[in-house]
Amino acid sequence: MNELVFTCLLLLPGAHLFGQTPPVKAPAAEATSFRHEICTAVVEKVFRVEDDGFVFNAYQVTWRGRAVIVEDAIHRTDAAEGDKIRLLVLWNDMSERKPGMKLLHFSVL
Repeated sequence: MNELVFTCLLLLPGAHLFGQTPPVKAPAAEATSFRHEICTAVVEKVFRVEDDGFVFNAYQVTWRGRAVIVEDAIHRTDAAEGDKIRLLVLWNDMSERKPGMKLLHFSVL
């Protein structure tokens, strides 16, 4: 009996050679390219909503001469109009996944 158990243990690692398929590896994630910039901007308008203790925060600022909305997804700040905030700007080129998919994202630091 011990010889049978020992033989089975020896054969298990190579079981895929006897008709069982080996584990399938997940395909590698498609490559994307991105760059970032950290800057400071003055809050022009505050967007804040509270509902049953849940909070959404975002700010309107001017970035490169354009009005943009900067999300504070994890409520790190409590800025008011006129305050300065630090923000992260992300350029994410996902054209390899979908042609022309180039995302620009603004987030509070």
